[in-house]
Amino acid sequence: MNNKLETLNINIGDIIDTLIDLRFKIFIIFLICMLVALLYTIYTPKKIVGSLTINKLNFTDANEYNELGLIISEVSKNKEKNITIDNPFNNNVKIDNEYFISRSSNSKANNIFAYYDISPEYIHSIFLDEINDKEECLAIVDKLNLIDKNKYETINLYEDALRENCKKLRVKRPIISQSDKIQTGREYQQEWTIEYEYSDEVIIKKVLNFILSEVNTKSKLFLQNKFNSSVEAYSRLLNYEILEAERIVNNSIEDYSKKINSKIKFLEEQSQIAKSMNLSNGIFIDKLPSSNITKISSSDDSYYLMGYIPIDREIQLIKERYNPKSFVPDIIELEAKVRELKQSNFLNHIEGAFKNTPIYNGKFKASNYDLADIKLEKLNLTSTFIFFISLLTFAALSIVYLISSLFYKKNKI
Repeated sequence: MNNKLETLNINIGDIIDTLIDLRFKIFIIFLICMLVALLYTIYTPKKIVGSLTINKLNFTDANEYNELGLIISEVSKNKEKNITIDNPFNNNVKIDNEYFISRSSNSKANNIFAYYDISPEYIHSIFLDEINDKEECLAIVDKLNLIDKNKYETINLYEDALRENCKKLRVKRPIISQSDKIQTGREYQQEWTIEYEYSDEVIIKKVLNFILSEVNTKSKLFLQNKFNSSVEAYSRLLNYEILEAERIVNNSIEDYSKKINSKIKFLEEQSQIAKSMNLSNGIFIDKLPSSNITKISSSDDSYYLMGYIPIDREIQLIKERYNPKSFVPDIIELEAKVRELKQSNFLNHIEGAFKNTPIYNGKFKASNYDLADIKLEKLNLTSTFIFFISLLTFAALSIVYLISSLFYKKNKI
């Protein structure tokens, strides 16, 4: 450059004279650069991302579910031990006396609660799912009028704009492996985070606060409804078990009654045969070998040989039984099972445990977070950086303009 300046006989005095001549124009260039920087800073929409870490319940919070958790755990263990009925409301399922007596004393209805999960992981997953459906985001964006409804001709277009805005609400899962890092392009992170992007820090905090509060309430309502549904299912299934148990008892009594009536008719028939043969006391029995006596007592064809007097006495004793039901096979065990079902206190127990949890009574929280920990990150270039770039641009333009002016003067001379 010095060689070129020397060739053109340009000295320091020429440069100073040119700067003096161009001072107003250079100042205008400076003003233009600063104005552009200022306008960019003012009119470029701000982009701020607010993020918050969301953790599952800690050990202290989880302790509030211990009583209910122990009951559910015990039910789950019994469910594994017991023989289960695939569809207890299916009439094709056969439940016989042997199964009914040998089964666990716990009602099969108890197994309904084996599927009621209150682990911190499950409650946390419900919370995250509720956030991801974006319903709360749509509600708060509409409530705060973050989108001008008057700009849209139809409600459908407005709702589309709401959904587009809520795409800025993101739930980010932990990145704990190299493959996760490569797949997502994100850095390692151990916790779940929720973030929302907007131009105002106050609005970001309001949006996140509303969403998390509403989602927490919905998670609580979901768990309450699920428990209530389990109670209803339990009541239906327990009622079915009681009806089925009573049916087994009644069938056993009816079967016994039929069997006894059949036996009485048989004995009456054998008595008539003995009477026709004048066998009053089985006079032939003492003349028969002992092996034949056993055969007579169990043989339909020769029972009359016992004699009509003992046969009639047997008939009389059978008819005079004070409580015939006492002679029904396994009746004590069968009725004990029915009584167990009717007197079951399991529902009161588990409902009492449920009422001691924050889901029913207390300050419920599905996840751990602190709104005071919201981190705000500005995505726009800072004002300082913008004005620094403008100064560099001004300097470059001024030098180019100065050199061009010097060349122009020398060439003109």
